[in-house]
Amino acid sequence: MKRSYLQGVLVALIVVFLTTSCNSTRVLSSWSYPSPPEHAMNKVLVLGIMPRMDDRDNIERAMVNEFTNAGVAANTATSIFGPRGFVGMDEQQITEKLRSTGFTSVMIVSLVDREKEKRFVPGTRYVAPRFGHSRFYRRYWMMYDMWYSPGYFRTHVNYVLEADIFTIDDNDALIYSAQTEKWDPSNSRALGESFARAIAADLRSNGLIR
Repeated sequence: MKRSYLQGVLVALIVVFLTTSCNSTRVLSSWSYPSPPEHAMNKVLVLGIMPRMDDRDNIERAMVNEFTNAGVAANTATSIFGPRGFVGMDEQQITEKLRSTGFTSVMIVSLVDREKEKRFVPGTRYVAPRFGHSRFYRRYWMMYDMWYSPGYFRTHVNYVLEADIFTIDDNDALIYSAQTEKWDPSNSRALGESFARAIAADLRSNGLIR
């Protein structure tokens, strides 16, 4: 009986651990230019391309916060140019508009994929102790009650986001590119903050920020 109780506790701990560990954003792949221009990360504009405005806003702001914490000047495209700042412009007009603000590079964050997947979560059988009083034997004794939690289906949502950094100069060079994966964000803000932390850590590992 004790063994069954311990097994139940162990199962519960594993579920908590998996839920917590799977809540972070995972970098699927990344690439960085071996010798980027020294000025490339002096001032970065973060531009989100998302179907939902709240996702774009949260991702832009979270990424700007990470850049700021790393000592890099940065701002969101939404705050500088508005939600429709580049609509109707051609490539040359957009480039000139970016250069006029003093930005040295732009990070474009785009939603590559958003898919739903239904998974079956099996039920859990466990044993828990309960103390009771027996009037017949005039002593306390331990009883074990057994419960069974039935299985159920759960829909998981997977977000795949891509971040690309281009220099704003005559070369217009791609100096960084990465794809990330995030399962079941609790809300738009959590999606943005988790993504920004993962990208910032990867940028540090590639020597692009401190």
